[in-house]
Amino acid sequence: MTVAEWSAGSLQFGAFFDWVSPQLDVSGNDNLPLIPPDRAGVSLEFTSDRLRANVDYVRASEQDDVAEFELPSDSYDDLRAPFGWPQRRSSRGDVLQPKRRLSVLPPHLPRRQLHLDLRCHPSNPRRQ
Repeated sequence: MTVAEWSAGSLQFGAFFDWVSPQLDVSGNDNLPLIPPDRAGVSLEFTSDRLRANVDYVRASEQDDVAEFELPSDSYDDLRAPFGWPQRRSSRGDVLQPKRRLSVLPPHLPRRQLHLDLRCHPSNPRRQ
């Protein structure tokens, strides 16, 4: 859903919720294996002709309805903020390369993406 739009770009908002609730008619443990937890998420995306940036947040609930030989999982949060920019192209569609390049990477490695991954695992006082 577009929240704002102006000459420099646009801002969009999104949200989702998903869950799986399978049923199995057997005596004993009727939980099926490998069922994902309930999840809810929101996203905010800025798009322009020179930049694209997102902030995505997902909250997954704990999963304690597990089958035999499975372990329950705690709830978790996932926050991501990817960004990128388009490559310049010629009128024929070829990617334009700069005439001078300063790089510490060998020339055969791709230079299109930058990933920064920061993970925080707080201690859980219930497990001590």
